[in-house]
Amino acid sequence: MNNVRLFFRAFLIIFFCTTFIALFSFGGGKAIETYFPKDNYFPEGTFVGSVPMSGLTIEEAEEKLEGEIEKWVNSTNYKFVYFDELVEVPATHVQFFVSESLQMLDAGSTMLYNSIPEAVITEAVESFSYEIPNDEVRVEAVQELVKSHAATLSTTSLYIDLNEYVAQQHETDQVAHTVISNIESTLLLEQWANNLNGIVIDARETFSLLQQMQGKGAVVVEGESLNVLATALYEAFLQTNFLIRERHIGKNLPPYAKLGFDAIVKPDFADLIVENINYYPYTLFLAYEAGQLTVTLEGIAFPYLFSAVTKNEREIESRNIVRFSNEKRSGYRQVINNGENGYFVEVYRQQRSIENSQLINEQRLFEDFYPPVHSIELWSLQDRPTENPPLGNEGTIGDEENASSITDGNGENGGSEVVDNGEAETSQLGQGPGDSEDDISDDDDQMFEEPTKGY
Repeated sequence: MNNVRLFFRAFLIIFFCTTFIALFSFGGGKAIETYFPKDNYFPEGTFVGSVPMSGLTIEEAEEKLEGEIEKWVNSTNYKFVYFDELVEVPATHVQFFVSESLQMLDAGSTMLYNSIPEAVITEAVESFSYEIPNDEVRVEAVQELVKSHAATLSTTSLYIDLNEYVAQQHETDQVAHTVISNIESTLLLEQWANNLNGIVIDARETFSLLQQMQGKGAVVVEGESLNVLATALYEAFLQTNFLIRERHIGKNLPPYAKLGFDAIVKPDFADLIVENINYYPYTLFLAYEAGQLTVTLEGIAFPYLFSAVTKNEREIESRNIVRFSNEKRSGYRQVINNGENGYFVEVYRQQRSIENSQLINEQRLFEDFYPPVHSIELWSLQDRPTENPPLGNEGTIGDEENASSITDGNGENGGSEVVDNGEAETSQLGQGPGDSEDDISDDDDQMFEEPTKGY
């Protein structure tokens, strides 16, 4: 029994001594740190930029900052933008001052001191194809923006819009305007204009007429009203630097459109698609009133004038096709189909100086071809010349039965040629095989056939 008591007393003594030593060691250390802090440790809540420095020595802080800067530099680029162009400047051009930043630390935070040479900004400005005089760029303001971004080692991409740092900024203005007149009043066209009014074409985004109308809940119906809307929008987009990704034309030039400025849309088949290649958004405004559709595009005014012109316009004469029938009396002549001339034109976009209208650049966009519709006449076989007439605008083909099946002369529809400029896709709806401008000049002998035997 005595041995047990002695053992228990010894255990208590050892336990209390151990506890006392542990508490004294921990509490003493904390007391010393509280009342006698070491000067080479940064206190709680200390930051350099966005990097915490709490509890680190100066040497440890320098090493940590250098590592964070290296990771940031390898993953960051500065993006200078101006209208449709972008110039990237690597973050390696930013110079950091780590020692100086740590020396400025108090019991709080400080910025990470850095700088970017003026020559780097100047070189970036000169990399744009646009004429931007260096003396008109507020380089110091751009430097301050870069330094402020780098001071926090922010991983958010920084886009620097030079338009905000030039002496003469391009303000928001009307950049395109077109009017289509003499339109038959339709309720749908007025509704569509209201649906699309105020639509924003965001920076670097595409605009699809059919998708926008469907997104607005509009009832899309194929017909002339939809084509009028497409034509007005297409003509407005030609006055910008937007890329025309898809555009279609019909087999005939409609009365409301000028040659080269026609566009048609068919649900699930043909669309009008353009791309806003600029780093600024643009807003469409549409209005329909008293048989007149107005389309306006507003946004940052372009540094150049953009316009569309037509060249090499040609009118293609239709031909007269004569058919013979032995069931008609001599002197019988009937016009089955009236002919119409066709057209060919090239569409160009021009870029001119605002100051003196000097031509800077010209790009061919499309070649539009509307095939001629040949006239067809039915004559009596008795009036057929004994010899073939001179080759020219008359011919002899087929018989009366086949004559009633021909409506457009040289094929149902015409062809259209796409200009391979890497920009647009265009087509002529209903294009028939072999129907192109070259086919119009084929040997006229193909227009003459002997009447079917037995007549």
